[in-house]
Amino acid sequence: MLAKLKVEAFRAENFGVRPQHSWQEAVVRYLSSKSHLRSFADAQRICRGLDRYVGQLMLCDIDGDVIWRITQAELKRGNRAATVNRYLSVVRNLLRTARDEWQWTERVPKIRLLAGEVERDRWLTREEADRLIAVCPHHLSALVRFALATGCRAREITGLEWDRVDLERSTAWLDWTKNGTPRGVPLNRDAVAVLKAERGKHPVYCFTFRAEPIGWEVTNTAWRAAIVKAGITDFRFHDLRHYPRCRTMPSWKR
Repeated sequence: MLAKLKVEAFRAENFGVRPQHSWQEAVVRYLSSKSHLRSFADAQRICRGLDRYVGQLMLCDIDGDVIWRITQAELKRGNRAATVNRYLSVVRNLLRTARDEWQWTERVPKIRLLAGEVERDRWLTREEADRLIAVCPHHLSALVRFALATGCRAREITGLEWDRVDLERSTAWLDWTKNGTPRGVPLNRDAVAVLKAERGKHPVYCFTFRAEPIGWEVTNTAWRAAIVKAGITDFRFHDLRHYPRCRTMPSWKR
């Protein structure tokens, strides 16, 4: 490896020849730059899936034909346009970063995302929300009600700490955001009521299960059982973010 680096340095200095970098080298650097994001696990999973197509290639060898093969192979695997587009987006983002920030490659193929991706637009009616809350165990009911009231993601809610909440000013500051950047969230009356009901259960975290922080995936057995009991179909916890919110939301049964 040292000999290779010396040769590349000599060629770059004397002949202006840039050293070649592999896809695998780029993935290591790319993932290290994403490690602080909530989407890191997804980026890892997608990079592992891409390894079968480009794992042995140099960045300069990834052209339009390679992109076409990735697209066609993923479609044949039965993946929808939205899934294939996530793969293509990672390839495009990584290659552009390698070109624009690291100067590891001079050209990037034009990568078009597939058409026909349908944006998910599922939300609960007020009646469905009432039914879901009624069948949830207490800890899950609190999470659901807070998500309905604020539009926060599951991990933002379970990671919320008391020192980031100001009930007098009806504001919370989120640290576990999707892009890793803290942000403030206004709390309506129902969100404030949920938090007040949780006070005193844990010295650090706002939402707990049996007096312990919630460190697992929210959409577990309890969530799936509640969805079935409430008679709700085609619904994810993330879809709670689509519920219409205002400062005069109804107070659900507590």
